[in-house]
Amino acid sequence: MIYISAIGMLNALGNTPQQIAANLRKGVAPGMREREGWLTSGKRCWLGAVEGELPAVPAALAAHNTRNNQLLLAALAQIRPTLDAAVAKYGADRVAVVMGTSTSGVDEGDEHIRGDRQQYDYRMQELGDPSRFLAHYLQLNGPAYTLSTACSSSARALISGERLIAAGLADVALVGGADSLSRMPVNGFASLESLSEDRCAPFSRDRDGISIGEGAALMLLTREPQPLALLGVGESSDAWHMSAPHPQGEGAERAIRMALQHAALTPRISVTLTCTERRRR
Repeated sequence: MIYISAIGMLNALGNTPQQIAANLRKGVAPGMREREGWLTSGKRCWLGAVEGELPAVPAALAAHNTRNNQLLLAALAQIRPTLDAAVAKYGADRVAVVMGTSTSGVDEGDEHIRGDRQQYDYRMQELGDPSRFLAHYLQLNGPAYTLSTACSSSARALISGERLIAAGLADVALVGGADSLSRMPVNGFASLESLSEDRCAPFSRDRDGISIGEGAALMLLTREPQPLALLGVGESSDAWHMSAPHPQGEGAERAIRMALQHAALTPRISVTLTCTERRRR
């Protein structure tokens, strides 16, 4: 069995897991507000940003100096003692790094093209950069790669880390990911008419879209027993549509069943609701 020994994260809700949990209970998000200058249309839009100063990328790693990697450094600082202990115990070549991202440093590339950024290296916006950066920063020699599968990227990084340990290719895996606010995806979702006109309202009957945000989360996976276990994972690829899932959720169902089988769990109740019944509830 694989366990989670440490978790670090930050987003529009807060800069630590404790802040995030507290603000989630209060129903407040300090970093979520209406902003201007992001849409090519000139309209304002609601975006969720991480508030406060982020750690600086060392000068020796200037080719990786992106906000995306700064978010990862902030999450890393929260779990660094646990990670350092694992490296000391198992060795730098037995620690894997698997990240997920959709943006990497694409906004830095955008700034460079506009002439707003002088110090630029193409590696900043490569999708593989988050794992490469962390591996160099931490001087780790184990497997290191990045996954980019849109919204599922970091979840798939978690799955890959679990499988690397299960296969004996690593003893510990640093998994997670980051996405920083970037004009390209924000305008992309705007072109799909997916952005909410107001602050988004997840699970609401009256929701009218989403609000794009940024953040980072890192987890340390290990075989050593911990209070939190990763019981089962599952994934699928139904390739139904470029931007929409299968109408009957076939891909999601396959992934859920795979995770349940992996965890040796059996669902006790199966309920199918019609669209009308869902709205009533």
